[in-house]
Amino acid sequence: MENEYEDYHHPNELNGVFEDTVVSVTTRLKTSELPFISSGELLELANKEIPYIIDSIVPEAGMCALSGTPASGKTWIMLLMGLAVSKGEVLLERFSTRQTNVGVIDEESGQIRLAIRMQKLNLDDSYPIKYLSKFGVKVTDKRTHKNIIDFCKAHDIKLLFFDSLVRIHSAKENDATEMNKVYEALKGFTQEGIAVVFLHHHTKRIGDKGTTSLRGSGDVLAWVDVHISIDKAEDIHTISQPKARDFEEFKSFKVRRIQNEDGSISFLNLGEIETKKSKREETRASIISLLSDPEHPELNQSSIIKMAKERGVSVGEKAIAKVLDDMARDGHITTRQGSGHSILYSINANLEYELGFEYEEDLG
Repeated sequence: MENEYEDYHHPNELNGVFEDTVVSVTTRLKTSELPFISSGELLELANKEIPYIIDSIVPEAGMCALSGTPASGKTWIMLLMGLAVSKGEVLLERFSTRQTNVGVIDEESGQIRLAIRMQKLNLDDSYPIKYLSKFGVKVTDKRTHKNIIDFCKAHDIKLLFFDSLVRIHSAKENDATEMNKVYEALKGFTQEGIAVVFLHHHTKRIGDKGTTSLRGSGDVLAWVDVHISIDKAEDIHTISQPKARDFEEFKSFKVRRIQNEDGSISFLNLGEIETKKSKREETRASIISLLSDPEHPELNQSSIIKMAKERGVSVGEKAIAKVLDDMARDGHITTRQGSGHSILYSINANLEYELGFEYEEDLG
């Protein structure tokens, strides 16, 4: 069933700009029956691995969002991805790639800026990458959409970049119904075996993992198989993976952008980021450790505070007392009346502990 894209046409033809070798017309399978499959047929697919063009980042014929704040380095990382895939080389000293030809539809930089960046990354004419820059592409235009698919097929392009999402449509970003037309257009590329990576802006960070909210309709995040987030501080880029549909997200890592003496630019992988426990998590872990010691299975508040301090807990007495109250309230530790007015705390033997799984707020 054909997607209902917008019916306007750009005054120019993509054929003469992308290249003059647009050939066959895309034909879609038309059938009177919906292609349901049986449980047995479905289970046969469970033994197959999902193939990736870039390991852990871009699935074959999949969709990936590469987001960041302005000037975070999204375009640099996109170009590195394209260069690595076009030669089947390892990306950022970490991710293996499967070689395929690459297409870049650039509506942000322009040809000269794009050329300067690629030259700095040591591009030469042996890289099988095709570029279309500032042509006013709207993927929801039927003719444009078909021409892009035909061009990709003619040049065996299996990975297509769009810089950026906001430039390749005229829909209202916050309107899920309008943005669904954009999704259908992008999905049309993946149904033809072309993986799509689009650059986008994110709005804010949510927590330590670098999870971000993509700008515009919340449906955009639901579109993609993988979401890669980029943040930048000086010459250090932090790369995170808030979403991966088919596997556990990789740990955030940092890369340094290096300006070499010859004018070229390279990127050095600095390794994964060690996530620090919050002060609340450290306090909670220390309390559990204290009360798990068979020498003192029960302790009053003043003893816990004193011993926690001796073990290096850096928060104040009131903060430790608050963590104790919270743990008692949540049933993670039990209490009973001791001598006088003291309360004795002990481990709740019915619970298994995963240290730090709840208390994410930092006590400052």
